[in-house]
Order: sequence, then structure tokens, then C-alpha cells
Amino acid sequence: MIADALGYLPPVLAGLMVFAGVIHSRLASRKHSQREYFMTPKIITLCVFHLLCAGGSYWHLVSGGWLTSHYTWGDPDNFNLVLAVFQALVVLTVFALVLARKPFLYAFVVDLFYIQVLLGVAILALVLIFVFTWHPKLF
Repeated sequence: MIADALGYLPPVLAGLMVFAGVIHSRLASRKHSQREYFMTPKIITLCVFHLLCAGGSYWHLVSGGWLTSHYTWGDPDNFNLVLAVFQALVVLTVFALVLARKPFLYAFVVDLFYIQVLLGVAILALVLIFVFTWHPKLF
């Protein structure tokens, strides 16, 4: 019962973080004029960072580098599905920023950077917990 509820925690938390990012980006973009942003080194660096993280995540997901290679909402390992959906959102947002260059998209890419870092820390924590708690069964 508790394990089933905890299985749905990663999608809910990721959804809440993205929702908060949208709200924050909307509020932050109102402070700026509706002019287009130029492709500054900061924006280019953020876009490259997001594309590298998305590429690395999808490579691990497709190659089975994480725990499983099949993802559904019923899996106890919903973290993989969250990564797949989140990285798709990130890539679409980066492409939208490159094409449209609106203040909202710029602020949203910055907020997605912070969410990306939080997800990276969560993955590192999961890996460390697994490494320190795993005991092989010997026959």
C-alpha cells in the first residue's frame, strides 16, 4: 500500500515543480518588455546544457542503463517515466525558445535548469542509496 503510493510520488513532485516553474516564469516575464531576447552566451549555454542532459537521459533510458527498459504508469520505477516526459518537455521548450525568443520561454528555460539540477541530485541520491544498501545474494 505504502510502496504503491510512493511509486506515484516522483510524477506528482515533477509535475508540481514544472507547474511552479510555469507560474514563476509567467510572473517573471511580466517584468520585462515583450521584446525578443538575443541569443546571449547565457542562453546558448542553458540550451546546450538542457540538450546534453536530455540526450544523456534518453540514451540511458533507451539502452536500459537505468533499472528497466519498459515504462508505464503502473511500474514501481516511475522515475524513468518522469525523466522521459520531463526531458521531452525540456527539448520542446528549448526549440521554442530558439524559434520564438520570448521572455516567458527564457524564464521557463532558466526555471527548467533548476528543476534539471534537482532531478540530477535526486538521481545521484537514488544511486548512492542503492550502492550503499545493496547486498548480493550468494546462492
